[in-house]
Amino acid sequence: MLLLQEGDEQFEWELEKIRQGTGKRDDNEEATARQTQRQRRKGSPQEAAEVSPTSLEAVQKEMRKALLSLQNMHDSHVREVTGMETELAITKANIEMAEKKQTDASKRYELFQGTREYMLDLLDCLDKKIPQIEEAEYMISEQRVQRGKARLRRQGNFLQNLKDQITSLMTLLSEVELLKGYLCT
Repeated sequence: MLLLQEGDEQFEWELEKIRQGTGKRDDNEEATARQTQRQRRKGSPQEAAEVSPTSLEAVQKEMRKALLSLQNMHDSHVREVTGMETELAITKANIEMAEKKQTDASKRYELFQGTREYMLDLLDCLDKKIPQIEEAEYMISEQRVQRGKARLRRQGNFLQNLKDQITSLMTLLSEVELLKGYLCT
């Protein structure tokens, strides 16, 4: 009886290894294996021998199927790993590119922040200085107006003096001609 239990354990272990090798769990196989074990436990050794006749060829066939299934599974896993390695390399390249862009963007941000601060300071300064600038511009424009008026007065005076001189010269000239006319006559 002890020999039968060891045989049952061996049989169940072999079935488990076959299932693991094929990557499948067949509920029918498990149910059949359990039923066979029950029959072996209940029945005589002859019945157990009659119930499960297994040949070396059947075991080899199952092992070849399991090996083929494992090879197919291995090949698919190798393809998955290769694809994942490719994706990993692409992702690393994308990360490096993104980090470079981030560095460039942060430098530009710092530059723009510095420029913004400079412009704000300049605007604050101009806001404080605009009244003074406007006052200075008004004073300059008033001085220009006054200089223009003074220039116009000087030019007017100059022209008046010139007119007076021309008038006096004309008067003298006419008197000289009158005298010439008296003298010549």
